[in-house]
Parts: sequence; C-alpha cells; structure tokens
Amino acid sequence: MTIISQTLQIALKHHQAAQLREADSLYHQILQEDPGHSDALNLSGLIAHQTGNNTKAADLINKAILSNPKNPDYYYNLGIVLSALEKWKEAIHAYTQTIRLRPDYFEALNNLGNILREHSNTDSAIEIYNKALKLKPDCAEAWNNLGNVLKEQGQIENAIENYKKAIQIKPNYAEAWNNLGSAMSAQNRFKDAIEHYRHALKLKPDVITLDVEMPRMDGITFLNKLMTHYPIPTIMVSSLTQEGCDATLKALECGAIDFVAKPTSRLGSDVENVIEELHTKIKHASKAKVRLRQKNTAGTNGNSNHAQSTHPKSHSSKLADNGKNYTVFKGTNKVIFIGASTGGTEALKDVLIKMPPDSPAIAIVQHMPEMFTKAFAERLNSLCSITVKEGKNGDSLIPGQAIIAPGNYHMSVRKNGAMYRIETNQDAPIHHQRPAVDVLFDSASRYAGPNAIGVIMTGMGSDGATGLLNMKESGAKTIAQDEDSCVVFGMPKEAIKLGAADKIVPLNRIPENILSFLQQD
Repeated sequence: MTIISQTLQIALKHHQAAQLREADSLYHQILQEDPGHSDALNLSGLIAHQTGNNTKAADLINKAILSNPKNPDYYYNLGIVLSALEKWKEAIHAYTQTIRLRPDYFEALNNLGNILREHSNTDSAIEIYNKALKLKPDCAEAWNNLGNVLKEQGQIENAIENYKKAIQIKPNYAEAWNNLGSAMSAQNRFKDAIEHYRHALKLKPDVITLDVEMPRMDGITFLNKLMTHYPIPTIMVSSLTQEGCDATLKALECGAIDFVAKPTSRLGSDVENVIEELHTKIKHASKAKVRLRQKNTAGTNGNSNHAQSTHPKSHSSKLADNGKNYTVFKGTNKVIFIGASTGGTEALKDVLIKMPPDSPAIAIVQHMPEMFTKAFAERLNSLCSITVKEGKNGDSLIPGQAIIAPGNYHMSVRKNGAMYRIETNQDAPIHHQRPAVDVLFDSASRYAGPNAIGVIMTGMGSDGATGLLNMKESGAKTIAQDEDSCVVFGMPKEAIKLGAADKIVPLNRIPENILSFLQQD
C-alpha cells in the first residue's frame, strides 16, 4: 500500500468519525502530492458541503469528475451539492449522468424523482419513480412516494393502489395507512377513510415522526387532531427554511416534543448524522410525557397557568405570581443563565413570559439548529414583556433583555468593565451539541460567580449538569426543573445527581424562585 493510500485510509476513518478538520487536512496533504487525486478531491468536496461551503464543494467535485469522468458517485454527490445551491437544472443533469453511468443507482433515481416532483414535473417524476421501483419493487417507501405524486396529480385511484402496495409490503406502515385514509377522503369515501385512519392509530406507535409539509393535510393540522384525540410523542421533521422554522415552532406549541432538521443534501455523512440524531430523539421521545390537549388551545405540556397570556412591554417592575409581588432586583449586576433542550421551547416561553420588563439580563442556550433560534427568539419577543433576541458576538447583556445562543454556535459570557458581553464560536460540539449549555454555564461560573443565577430545564442528556455545579461552587444560586413538569427528565436529573441544584421546583414556579433569589441580595 502506498503512502497516499495509507493517508487516504486514515482520512476516511476521521471522516467517518465526523472529525472533519483532521480528515480535510489529510485530504489536502494527498492533493499536495497528487493534485488530480479524484477520491481526495471528491471527499474534500464532501467536507466543504458538510461545513456549508457548497460553492467550494461543487468546484472540488467538478475537478474530481474531470480527473475521473466515469465514476457515478462523483456525479451523484455533485447533484446533491447543486441541489443545496438550488441549481436545479444542473442537479438534474448531474443525476442524469449518474444514471447514465449506472442505470441501477436507486438513490439517484429517487433524488431525481424528488426534484422533478418539487418542480411540478409530475409526469417525469412518475416515470422516474417507476424506474426506481423496477429496481426495488419491495420498497414500501417508494410505492408510498409514487402514491403521493399520483395523488398530487389528481390520480386518486392510482394513488390508492400504490398505498395499498406499500401496506402489502409493510403492513405496519402507519404513514401509508394515513395517506390511504387521506386519498379516500378526497373521494368522499369517509367511512373507508376513518377506518384507515383508525388502522394507523391501532398500530399504537411509541413515537410518531411527522413531516411539516404533507399533501392534502399539512403536518400542523394533523398534529392538532392527533394531540386532541390520541396524544403520542411526536417529532417534527422540518426543512431549513423560514417557512419550515415557523411551522416547526407552531408544531412545538401544539404539542410536538422535538424536531429534526432535514439534511440539506443526501450525502452519506449528512444523512447519517440526521439518522443518528433522529434515532437518539426517538429513543428519548418514547419516554416523554405527552398530555391530552384541549380543543382550540395552544399546547403548554400542562405545566403552565398562563397558556397564551402575554405582557405588554410597558409593565412595571413587579410581577404577581401565586399571589406574591416582587420588587425585581437591586442593581444591574445580576445575570440569569438558563439551559434547556427537549421540551424547552414551550418551557422557556412559560418562564420568560412571566419576567417583567426590567428584569436582570438573561442568557439562554436552547438546543436548536441554525435559523430556528432566530425564529424562536422573534416568537418569544412577540409574547414577552422583556426583549428577546438571537445573540451575536459582542452583544452586551443588559437588563430587560434575554439573549438566545445562535444555532451552531457556542455562546459564553465575559466581563468587560462593568458590563457582561457574549462571545460566540464554532469550537467542537460538547455532548454532541453546539450550542452547549455547559459552555455558557462554565463561563458564568468564571466571570459572574455569585452575581449569577443558573437554571437547568427539561431536556435529554447531561449537558449543563457539570456547568451548573461549577456555577453553584462559584457562589451562584441554582435551580433545576422537577421531574413531573419536565417533558424529558434528563439534564435536570443529572444536575440533581451531582448536587448542583439549590432548589428543585416545577416549571410554573421557576420564575418566582428566580425572583426570590434576587430579593436575597
């Protein structure tokens, strides 16, 4: 084995372990020795795509194709990158080239069918899906996808036949049963539709994954019906678009417990990362608490006494809760630090909505990907009397304002004279998270010490537990959400095990306990 081959094998191991910097460094070493090494060009292109530089990715993969124009995988990867760049014509060409070189490339056929369907070229999409099914006639998902495009085209009877084939292959395929019910509804066959919907529910899934964007009945409407009649832990699958973010936040308000962002491409590592994330979240969701929703009410997981109450921005510095009034704080040197994950979007709303407009500065880490944190902050800002915004590097922590860590960035705090400022970075994930609660809490222990209050809330895993302990040991007051009010009792549980919490309280008592701590100074 040559030195280049050995280096490539080592690089691949780093790549598979998501150690992208190390892998890319080795790919570049290979390219310094052999600038036309097609595999190194292709794999370096994949890393560029994974880190969001799709223009660079397309350039590198095109160079790989020039070096080796007969490798169908290169064209396939190029198709994915071009799709991420929304260069649809070029992506179609790349997938077409993939299929020309390897006619049995099922994934390329499926991706091509998806693009054609998304761009209303349904006739061609049907043709491509049929070719894919000739390769994998036992793929229930493919029959279901074909049924969806036929239904969109108005071929309801044909769609029904495809859904039935999907169910024949996979009898416990709840999505196909649901789609079959939807198709029956479109034919006004309501008795049959109800029967199929019931059959889907009889499968009694532990967890449902629900796409925000569905034909006929959108995911939010379905979720509302589900949570009103058959509450089941639900994870939303959403696209990284403004519309997708807004719809996902609405779904969380309606009772979904978590969400996963769709991969921006179908590159192996991207898809594998989402699969791993989904697997972890499904596992934890199976143990989550989901309560029956009342009709025409927004979901609050049953933990708040103020489901949709809001405070006008002009409220005074006193907050009434459980019959008590509090003068909020003395001085402006106090800072509140909060960490949350699964179930945290609604839990944070329930806390922040009770904070008066001149409360101490608040810094928050909620596990969320890019784009979602901005939409989440805007939603909270519209509901709360305090100002809520997504943080930017260098922002000051000021009274009456909550800053939410931006997705895909760690957030920490530093003292700058009499002020606290936030810093953001893209260092390696901690506990598989970026932003990580521990990063924020550790910085609070170093720079805020006894001037801090730390709160750890609902969420899976252990992120924030050690950081909260560090805060307590530095003189901060600390609070953990109790088990009964958590959607997932993970992060608070681990903090409590470490002895990191001064108080353990239900969600609806967290605000009053924060304010109580402030009165002690």
